[in-house]
Amino acid sequence: MATDKKVLVTPPFRVSFPWVEVAREQENDDGTKNKGKYGVTAVWMPNTFNAVQKQQWNEILKLLDEVSIAAFKKKWKDLPANFKKGLRDGSEKEGLEGFPEGCMFASLTSSHKPIIWNRDKSARIVNDPEQFYAGVWARAMVNCYSYDTKGKGVALGLNLLQKLGDGPRIGGGPGANAETAFADHELTEADEAWLTKQGAEFGASDDEDGGF
Repeated sequence: MATDKKVLVTPPFRVSFPWVEVAREQENDDGTKNKGKYGVTAVWMPNTFNAVQKQQWNEILKLLDEVSIAAFKKKWKDLPANFKKGLRDGSEKEGLEGFPEGCMFASLTSSHKPIIWNRDKSARIVNDPEQFYAGVWARAMVNCYSYDTKGKGVALGLNLLQKLGDGPRIGGGPGANAETAFADHELTEADEAWLTKQGAEFGASDDEDGGF
């Protein structure tokens, strides 16, 4: 059984792993698949928050505690290791692009395709990976709930999204900056030799650069 509480607005976050266009299937207790959920992974840097953002963050922490205590008699941080806790420490994703040191993250999910508003709230953004991708800045309206089904824990549900601005793409893709992406991966003489060999074997062009 899941229990909902009031709705809050999050501080701005960096979007990672958005799945807002197609729902991800999830497995039920009996092994069958349900229709799945839509969602986004939100990545925050609490040590950069201004006064308003700190207040928003503290309200979310307080709500997580309220929901967790009501359901499990413990604050969310004190839940057993096998419980989901809503917010997670970025150290769990250490070394993964988009999760800098000191960050906190959460999977915000919804059973309905989320509505995404633009920055000035004048129009909806079509759910398009070219407009809402891993790397944009956003904020969300969320609710908090507990659950005790196949697993146990507290979570943040996704109600609405608002895109606040573009940013460098996480994980590359269209529009990725080659200078940044390959900054630490200069071609070596061995690489050049390998490319020359492949070009010879697979048919280099007549261009001066050998077709690469």
